[in-house]
Amino acid sequence: MSNTLAEDDNDKRAGDGKARIVTTLSSWMLIGLLAWSPFPLGSNRPWSWDLLIISVCLIWVFSVPTTARGTEHFLKLLRRLALPTLLYGAVLLWGLIQTIGFVPASWTHPIWQIASTSLAHPVTATISINPWETRSSLLKLAAYALFAVLTAHAAEDSNRAARILTALITITFCYAAYALILSALNLHQDELFYSIPSAASKLSAPFVNRNSFATYMGLGAICSAAQLVRLGYRSVHASLGKKQFVLSLTQYLFGPGTLPFIAAIGSFTALIASGSRAGFLSTLLAMVALLALSARMAAHRMTIRAILVTGLVLIFGAVALFISSGTNLEEHLNTLFDSGGPDDLRIVLSQAALRMIADAPWLGLGLGTFQDAYPLYAERFFPFVMDKAHNDYLELAAGLGLPAAIALLAAISLLALRCYRGVFERRRNQIYPMLGLAASILVAVHSAFDFSLQIPAVALTYAAILGLGVGQSFSSRQS
Repeated sequence: MSNTLAEDDNDKRAGDGKARIVTTLSSWMLIGLLAWSPFPLGSNRPWSWDLLIISVCLIWVFSVPTTARGTEHFLKLLRRLALPTLLYGAVLLWGLIQTIGFVPASWTHPIWQIASTSLAHPVTATISINPWETRSSLLKLAAYALFAVLTAHAAEDSNRAARILTALITITFCYAAYALILSALNLHQDELFYSIPSAASKLSAPFVNRNSFATYMGLGAICSAAQLVRLGYRSVHASLGKKQFVLSLTQYLFGPGTLPFIAAIGSFTALIASGSRAGFLSTLLAMVALLALSARMAAHRMTIRAILVTGLVLIFGAVALFISSGTNLEEHLNTLFDSGGPDDLRIVLSQAALRMIADAPWLGLGLGTFQDAYPLYAERFFPFVMDKAHNDYLELAAGLGLPAAIALLAAISLLALRCYRGVFERRRNQIYPMLGLAASILVAVHSAFDFSLQIPAVALTYAAILGLGVGQSFSSRQS
């Protein structure tokens, strides 16, 4: 009997060891994909997002079914996230239903009847006005979810969580430096890829749109601030007097805090120089949330050191860098309340999206079909490709319909709420769920003005940060 128990114990340890090795290798694969995804223009081209989706699926196949022990841990995580998983899955299922022809005729869009009459032969009618585009968008949504779950699974170990956070900071800082170098050379990555002049902002590389670049830099900045707080807990002494505080803070910033501090400054510099109003304001709100949570936790277990270090990044970054490189942003902020006239492009796009929602409030027109639907619902036209509504909430509602759009937003909100709860349920490493919540605030605010989360590299980075927060949001005392 004892021999049998010993053999079972050895098998269990061997299984645990293999699962740890596989999860560690998986975490490095995730980091590699995070490093690659921004480079090919934010992976916002068909070949690059296809490569991204395939890569996520390959990591998934490598990671999940390798060991029984690993599968058990993975399923345990999914059971803890049952409600957001079900909601997200229901959205994907509804998106698939939008692309099939086996639905009641009254559900399909009238454009299919017009097409059938014009072509003089029947065509397969669907809810979506562009089934191929809807399927493509569904694959992206599924890939982001898989990536977030894989990151959460890997981040349940605190060492892997620290490695992923360090990698995020390093990657975003490298792209900030890359963008600043290209801008100094008066180049854009479009010109390097296609050898033609680019109409995009010079300071947005590797992204085409400066607002997407600003969201990405904002995520990098709050990651750096979170790292400063995490490393500063035991290094900065605020309770031994002002002299000791200044000395310990100086030693910290020129010691273990040097790299995240430089990364925070670099990300802030690139963010401000991009000139994105929404990116700047949403990042500030996320920083304030990180600061407020640190202050709230100071009343429990964390000390005032976290608040001081985070406040240093916030104040120094927002004020000093604004003075040094914020001329372009200042010009945009001065027009913040002067852009509401009838000629404002965002208002025209939003009005078109509202007409789409009014026409198909329950069923939607198909996820990802805004560009196809715009000519049918627009009152004004511009000499541009109108492929985004510049408001993710309206575009989601127009594409998926109100019920499915609400379900998708609820699933993501529940994960952010899980991060918020994790801040107070855990006794250590609370900075990770704080970061997940702060990142959610950043993208939630920016999504009301732009479409950064529709850029695969930005969405993948947010999925990684949210997964990092969720993975570290459960108390280690829970069975």
